[in-house]
Amino acid sequence: MVQYHTAVGLEEWLNAISLIKQLIALDPNRWEFYQNLGTLESNQMHYAEAAESFAKGVEVAQKTLKNASDSDRALTNIGDLLLAEADCYDRMEKVDEAVALYQKAAATYPRPFMAKYRACNALTNAGKYEAAIEKCNQAITEDPAQWGPYQVMGGIYMALDKPKDALGSYQKGVAAAQKMMEGQPDSRTRIGLGQMLNSEGHLLVQLKKYDEAIGVFQQAAESAAYPAMPYLNLCATYYNLKRSQEAVTACDHAISSDPTLADAYFIKGSILFGQGQVERGKYAVPPGTTEALNKYLQYAPDGDHARTVRDMINQLNKEIPAYKPAKK
Repeated sequence: MVQYHTAVGLEEWLNAISLIKQLIALDPNRWEFYQNLGTLESNQMHYAEAAESFAKGVEVAQKTLKNASDSDRALTNIGDLLLAEADCYDRMEKVDEAVALYQKAAATYPRPFMAKYRACNALTNAGKYEAAIEKCNQAITEDPAQWGPYQVMGGIYMALDKPKDALGSYQKGVAAAQKMMEGQPDSRTRIGLGQMLNSEGHLLVQLKKYDEAIGVFQQAAESAAYPAMPYLNLCATYYNLKRSQEAVTACDHAISSDPTLADAYFIKGSILFGQGQVERGKYAVPPGTTEALNKYLQYAPDGDHARTVRDMINQLNKEIPAYKPAKK
């Protein structure tokens, strides 16, 4: 046992697997050993072997845990093993086997939210959207305070081109995540909140509810773990509404958050270029224009807008012939 814990501490995974197998040979009635073996095998991406280990752990746990039929703790341990086994089948893209095990875990757990939520994710990744929605709704029924199922369903409805349904799901998810952040804030919830607000903003733009979208993107920028993206979306929304100064300000916020965000430089450079005037035979642009255009080429030399940016830069270096009125 000491050698096993030492191997795990040193991250000598193959040695740890060998040692846990020796422990199982010494005492085959310890379900925790099978759980540890399955976890190590799964971390090594040996999912088939891991699934077998977790299944053996379930078998041993059901035989050895005292009062397994009525103890919440015992049922939770068995549910954890079933959930881990299901995850292995999900990673092997055997979705039917995975969902069957998630259902078995849900029937075992005293609190089955996670098993139903994992089934929803597995079905979503397999493109089985109707079944996924059903599982997500079951997960929500088990624990309405969780925001994860709403985010998954929002993505499903977007894939099904149902923007209003998607918007409703994201709004419910945002409300749940905000409430959770008020109680016990954590990085995962913060990331999810930012993602859902950003998606909500996109849908509002799609539905031409621009003022609402602007407010949502602003919220997303304040709460997101990566605020550069909602700031960029805010910049693009202002740009499309021809609110140039607000667009430049939003782009500057995006650039401040992520100085490598090429599209923010493009929008800013395009706006400033459009504000230029002919002076002394050349096209003069506001300060910061050339820098923004060059920065775009620095970070996206082969980007979608690279040719347009190079054309704008070339215009700055050309002599513009003086206007001569036509002779009558």
